[in-house]
Amino acid sequence: MKKYIKTIILMSTTAIATLPATILSVSCNDKYESEELNEIYTQKEYYKLDESGEVLIWVDKRIKNFNVNQEETTKIKSIKPRVFEDCKDLKSVIIPNSVTSIGSFAFSSCENLKSITIPNSVTSIEPGTFYRCSSLESITLPNKVTSIGQQAFNGCSSLKSVTIPNSVTSIGYSAFSYCSNLVSINIPNNLTKIESEVFSNCFSLTSITIPNKVTSIDKFAFTNCSSLTSLVIPDKVTSIGVKAFNGCSNLTSITISNRFTKIDEGMLKGCSNLTKITVWGNTFSVGNYGWFTVFNYFVRG
Repeated sequence: MKKYIKTIILMSTTAIATLPATILSVSCNDKYESEELNEIYTQKEYYKLDESGEVLIWVDKRIKNFNVNQEETTKIKSIKPRVFEDCKDLKSVIIPNSVTSIGSFAFSSCENLKSITIPNSVTSIEPGTFYRCSSLESITLPNKVTSIGQQAFNGCSSLKSVTIPNSVTSIGYSAFSYCSNLVSINIPNNLTKIESEVFSNCFSLTSITIPNKVTSIDKFAFTNCSSLTSLVIPDKVTSIGVKAFNGCSNLTSITISNRFTKIDEGMLKGCSNLTKITVWGNTFSVGNYGWFTVFNYFVRG
């Protein structure tokens, strides 16, 4: 019976493989006539390190699983930008504890990547790290991560849940845009700004809690979050950008900060089911004149 090699485990050593006697050579795409071979540790031709031996700079695009053997001593400290980009067959990744840095767009467009383990040694998620990893379903970020770069998870259309630690103080623009199956996400308590487009086109997002330390919400931040039904904006928020909630068609109620001083054009455009607005501790119904007239009246006093 013909089968494909199931697992590739990357090591910072020479080849270690258990092969049946009938096998003379194998490659990632080879078929073989054996029931015995289930995994192979990759030889050095499947990856390259820099001269220091500490930076992973290249992998074979045919790689299916990435896992540095934890029993081996490894010096790999960082993964170069775009190393795994377009590895279409890559399904799982376990990054070793020695790694402290993962380059931007390192795993971008790995469309079959379903699971990844990031060690506590990593302190930031760089821009575009998992851009368009459309099969990634969930991810837990280490407790030492302090920042999530722009477009880090943009286009992760299968992503349903994300656990973000409170150590995170900044999330870049469009970081979670087009995560169309994302149902819920916790925004860390130390975040002070919601960047532009950060959750735009998250069509399945039903609820979100904005932390009390947030002072501004940038343009298009929640555009087309069409499953969002209610929203409370904290007291410290003083500005909300253009079309921040544009297209939130199922939003029925919103509570606006009592310090809120500016309404940008189209902020609630397309919120066709919005029936209740709470401003300055008072609740008002949205009548025939629409939300813009109501807001103008109460903001200007």
